[in-house]
Amino acid sequence: MLKSQKILKTFLYVSCILLLISGTFSGITASPARANTLQAQENPSGITGLTDGIIHKGQPKKQIPGNGQPYQIAQGITVSGNQGSAEWIFTADETAIPHTSLTVYVCGVGNSYVTYTITIYGAGTYVLNASQYGAFNQGLALEAPEQPIALSGSVRVHYVDESGHSIAAVENLKTLSWLEGDPVPQYQTLNTPLYRESITYNGEMYKLDTNLIPSNANGFYLPGQTIDITYFYKLSAPLEVSGDVVVRYVDEEGKSIANDKKLSTLSWFVDETAPAYQTLDTPLYQERINSKGKVYELDVNKIPDNANGFYMANQTLSVTYIYKLREIPEKPEEISDIPKTRDDFTLETKAVSPKPLDKSYAKEKLPKTGERPTSSIVSIAGSGILLALYYIIRRN
Repeated sequence: MLKSQKILKTFLYVSCILLLISGTFSGITASPARANTLQAQENPSGITGLTDGIIHKGQPKKQIPGNGQPYQIAQGITVSGNQGSAEWIFTADETAIPHTSLTVYVCGVGNSYVTYTITIYGAGTYVLNASQYGAFNQGLALEAPEQPIALSGSVRVHYVDESGHSIAAVENLKTLSWLEGDPVPQYQTLNTPLYRESITYNGEMYKLDTNLIPSNANGFYLPGQTIDITYFYKLSAPLEVSGDVVVRYVDEEGKSIANDKKLSTLSWFVDETAPAYQTLDTPLYQERINSKGKVYELDVNKIPDNANGFYMANQTLSVTYIYKLREIPEKPEEISDIPKTRDDFTLETKAVSPKPLDKSYAKEKLPKTGERPTSSIVSIAGSGILLALYYIIRRN
């Protein structure tokens, strides 16, 4: 009986060796196998004791029982298998790190193991065929792989005055991540919108102090750190701005019918309220314009919205009045809008209110130049006759 047991045991070992030599691993290349107990004990790779699904002292860091449940063994990688089945299923998702290598130990009969090196190349399913052990799958042990360490860093840009007080919002660059051992990403603030030569703050202008450009304006991210970049600014003279307003007079087609009127150019500081202007209720507001013998009347339905308003910094505002052509003037005197002289007003007054003629004055006609009135001659002649008669009587 004892001899039969030894023969059976020897047969099983020989069978295992033959199966290991002829075994396959679909999708994953197997490493040379070590299957007999003697080799496992002499070169156990840290494995001792029975393969009962429990992690024993000195065994690999993880041990997966063949209970059909998927176990995560690395980032984005899980493995599952059923006791008695010859296959182990490795599944990798999009988060798995390419070229991740795993060393696994398929647990078989007694205290024997088969070692495989598994390399994950990307998302997908990898099938390990452990048919060398037939239906004797008792679990899987593996060494925890060394995962690349993910690193990250951030950068902030500050804008301050000479006293260190902030004069603009802090700019945060995008936080970047990289793997340990990979090239560290760079950042840049010079020659970018982050490099600001001037800043307006509370109505005052600040100029960049080019003598204090930070040494870390360009550089590399630092793992686990936030890099602070500080630009310093000096207060400059108050910023002065100016504006203009032009009043235009056009017909319905937009053609000018009178000279533009430009208001005075005004200046003010940026922290002050812009000055106001007005064209309504001023001589700039013209209800009627005479242009080339034609009379134009203001279209009151199109009074510009900016007829009154405020100057705008470093801009010229255009206030446009639109006029309609009057086809037939109502009165001849309305044809012209030229200001009337004093004599014109006198003549106009006489034409409107003429005085009645004095009939008595009409009866006594005035003599012409060099002509004496008839009544005067008669008087002189009569006086002469009377004097002559008086002289004759005295002589007699």
